Amino acid sequence: MDHDNKILARNIYKEYRQTRTKIGEEAANAQYIHGQANQYFLLIVDFFLLQTIVATTSGNTDRTQLALRPAVQFLSSESFLQGYGQYIADALDCYEELEHEIASQARQFDERQQVFRGFIYLPTRCIIIKTIIKHRPLEFDQIMDYLLKSLQHLPTKHALYLSDTVYAMVETQPQNAHRVRYKLSELRILPSLVIHLTVAFCNDDYVDFLNGVFNLQPSWFLQQSSTSGASLTKIKTSIIQELSDYIDAISTSAPTMIQEQPPLPVNITAIIRALCGLVAFFGVKMTDQEIQQCLFLMANDASEK
Repeated sequence: MDHDNKILARNIYKEYRQTRTKIGEEAANAQYIHGQANQYFLLIVDFFLLQTIVATTSGNTDRTQLALRPAVQFLSSESFLQGYGQYIADALDCYEELEHEIASQARQFDERQQVFRGFIYLPTRCIIIKTIIKHRPLEFDQIMDYLLKSLQHLPTKHALYLSDTVYAMVETQPQNAHRVRYKLSELRILPSLVIHLTVAFCNDDYVDFLNGVFNLQPSWFLQQSSTSGASLTKIKTSIIQELSDYIDAISTSAPTMIQEQPPLPVNITAIIRALCGLVAFFGVKMTDQEIQQCLFLMANDASEK
């Protein structure tokens, strides 16, 4: 898609929008879309249709999804995205510029936010988001904001799609995982995603994170999906390993004087609190050996904690 092709696409799109206003959607599509060879133009039209359908079917998510399936061509095609993904971000910018030229006064809604909400309905949502972030890395925070604001418009099923999309973003920029998790925790949304991010990208602070959540009105966090079970068990296993390492350390350093060990470090006390939260709130199972390890440390804790 060379420069001349993009210029041609812009001109065709302006004509298409004017014609659509005059003779209607069906006639305009027959004249400009059916049999059209300019893929860049068709990609811009995909953004237009995506945004328009989301805007006009707001409040009826089933209708939105049904309308998008036959309308959006390239953005729903995994093979196209893999071959021409580098043009997605550029075409989105072009679409916004054209719409501001054509209908800045007539369209009173936020086109960009509705476009990103529309992505959530597409089966290629994760590929699209990863592609845009790859070519627009500095827009990470803005795109995250668009996606999270979409949650209020989505039913439970599509909230799961949103979680997948946000996770895909973090996969692209894992250095932002802690910041994204903090944002979700601050908003008290998508608790299952918070757990998955913690296990996949933030596994160096299980104890501090869990204690922080449990101490600050954890009701939102307790609404975990059934898919969180494996992640919660993995967290428990990692925490138990920390306890085992500590027991091995004190046993090796003073095997005959374990009873005279100094008070447990603060982090060990916090570890036991985090384990109690996992067991009490989520029903995570502990083996007899794991329970004995906790009791051993508690019995040898000379501190008031």
